[in-house]
Amino acid sequence: MSRPLRIHDLVDCDVRTAERHYCKSSESLAETFRINVEAKVTDVIASPNLYGVAFDAVRFARVHRFPYLVLFEIDDIELRIYGVFHSASDPARWRDRVDDMTPE
Repeated sequence: MSRPLRIHDLVDCDVRTAERHYCKSSESLAETFRINVEAKVTDVIASPNLYGVAFDAVRFARVHRFPYLVLFEIDDIELRIYGVFHSASDPARWRDRVDDMTPE
C-alpha cells in the first residue's frame, strides 16, 4: 500500500552540507554522494519495510559507500523522512525532527 510522503524541510540542507564537505576533496565524490542519497531515498519510498527499526519506530537506510543514514518512519498514515545524517552524529539532531513531524 502506497502511503503519502512527507519530507522534513531540512533534508535538502543535510544533503547540501555533506556535499560541500565532499566537494573539498573532489567534485565527483560530492556528486556520487548526492546520487547515492537520491537512490537510497528512492529505495526507501519504494520499499520502506525492507529497512530495520533502530530507535523506537524510526528506521534507517545506509547510503551506499558513505557513512550516512536516511532516517524515516512509516505508519498507517504516511511515510516520513526525517533527514540524512552522518552515522556518528548526535541522536538529538534527528530526535527533534521526529518530534516536529509526529502526527497528533
